[in-house]
Amino acid sequence: MSKTARRTQYFVSLMPIAICAVFVAGTVFPLQIGVSNALVIPECNDGIDNDDNGTADFPEDLGCSSYDDNREVGEGPDLFLTLSDGMDDVEVGESLTYTISMRTGLDVPYTTDVRFFLPSYVNLMSSSENGRRNGNIVMWEDVVVYPGFVKTLNVSVELMNTIPDEELLFAEAAASDQRATDTTMVLEKDVMRVPFEIFVDDGKVYAEPGEVNAYKISVKNAFGDDRTFTLHAQIPITLEFLNASGMYKRTNRSIEWEDEYIAAGETVVYEIVCAVERDMPEFTTITLNASAEAAYGSDSTTIIYEKVPPAGLSVTVNDGHIAAKVGDELTYEIVIHNNQSKFISSIDVVNALPIYSEFVAASDGGTWTGKEVYWKGISVSPNGKRVLYVTGRVRSDAPLGAALRNGVRVASGHEAVDVTEVSDVTVSQNAPAKPVKSNVLLRKVADRSEIRPGDTVSYSIYLRNTLDHAISNVVVEDRIDQAYTEILDGDVGQMVGDRIVWNIPVMEPGASWDVSYTVRISPNAPHGIGIANVVSVSGDGLENIALTERVHTSQIGVMTYLPNSGAPLDVMMSGVLMLLAGIPTIWTRRRLLV
Repeated sequence: MSKTARRTQYFVSLMPIAICAVFVAGTVFPLQIGVSNALVIPECNDGIDNDDNGTADFPEDLGCSSYDDNREVGEGPDLFLTLSDGMDDVEVGESLTYTISMRTGLDVPYTTDVRFFLPSYVNLMSSSENGRRNGNIVMWEDVVVYPGFVKTLNVSVELMNTIPDEELLFAEAAASDQRATDTTMVLEKDVMRVPFEIFVDDGKVYAEPGEVNAYKISVKNAFGDDRTFTLHAQIPITLEFLNASGMYKRTNRSIEWEDEYIAAGETVVYEIVCAVERDMPEFTTITLNASAEAAYGSDSTTIIYEKVPPAGLSVTVNDGHIAAKVGDELTYEIVIHNNQSKFISSIDVVNALPIYSEFVAASDGGTWTGKEVYWKGISVSPNGKRVLYVTGRVRSDAPLGAALRNGVRVASGHEAVDVTEVSDVTVSQNAPAKPVKSNVLLRKVADRSEIRPGDTVSYSIYLRNTLDHAISNVVVEDRIDQAYTEILDGDVGQMVGDRIVWNIPVMEPGASWDVSYTVRISPNAPHGIGIANVVSVSGDGLENIALTERVHTSQIGVMTYLPNSGAPLDVMMSGVLMLLAGIPTIWTRRRLLV
């Protein structure tokens, strides 16, 4: 048998075995590739609008991307849900507002119930659209989400004070089969620092256009620890900036000192120098503000014009009597009228008592010089008046029929005279003068008008409610020139910069209040300098009181040497010698007469 015949016989014998193997394999392991190619048709190519959007499948339906893409537009979740409070961290005591946002992929409105699970350590404050609380869950029923719009629900909560530091707030919202969460970290409690005290002062109550103001800003760390801070100062448009102390940064009208160090109990002083704009209207108030952290301070200065026209003032005086007898006390009412709309300040008033009168008292700190009463630095409000009083007693040596002539001189060229006749009876006019202090609101008196360096002066402040209603939250401020003065003792209030401040809660009608304190003049005070002093009062119920009644100014002069008083020693010795020399002559004449 040939080789070819043998091979043919071999393959024929194997065919039954091969047929059986193919049959078994086809039964156990179906030929998936052939079946898939023949039976599975992609939805993007079946020619049917499977998602009912009115568009046939691929390639017209943009929801399908290829022949093998078996997805359709609209497949996926019917509702998309998000939750957020818009914050990554929060401090104790703050509040949070959670926003639940929902959108639908359907082209018809979608209705669902919504639940919001409150985090731990919070109190529910409010929920939008009448959300109903059930235990720790806020619930809304049948919420409608419209296609193409975002539906939002809000929940506001407040953190409890008992919440631990670094607690993680976990909030969750659920709607249909969708859930969304939000987490927020609670920061460590911030220990509140004791605020600074800030005082701003230019040392003035009034200023003229063009005048230079030097503002001192004092930052006082009375009770806090050592720290650094940033000081801000805002310059008003009524001032022109000239200079400032330290390493400051200027941005337009804002002055800033950054990273300034202040130790515990220390006071740091800064200075800003400005000039008042020359075209400022009179009575404009200039206010400069300064702040550091939570502390705030300010200073206000009023613009005035110093020059007084001749017709700007007028003065009258009257004691309310036509005749007076020996021993009578006559109280002269001096009325100074300001006939213009400008504020008048720093005018001097002199009252010369009659020859046969002796001084008793004077209001508003009037000083008796031995022959006249003197007021220095008197101010009068616009179109207002200022009333002063001086009281004198008719001396016992006043002859009947003598004319008691009382003269008043204000500034220069303004005079008034009152004449009363000495009689054996007292004859009053229809409108007698008011007694001293009957109409007093605020007065300040010094026990002297001149002083030597190193000596002391005693000040007394008197306040009386002359209104028909109570005044409250009354603050009395007394400015002290600290350059040449030192407060020793007395009823001293709280020191605030260069001011002494007294607080009076309530003053009923007719009630009065007074304090006294002693000041030492510096031994280095130069001769001829005036120690100015300004006291003011403010409070609820004083709004309609004229400025001149609420502010009192005075000044004492410093003199290195005081004028000599009495007779010189050589004159006194000459008189004694002349008296001794005359004794023998008197004795001889007496013997001759005997």
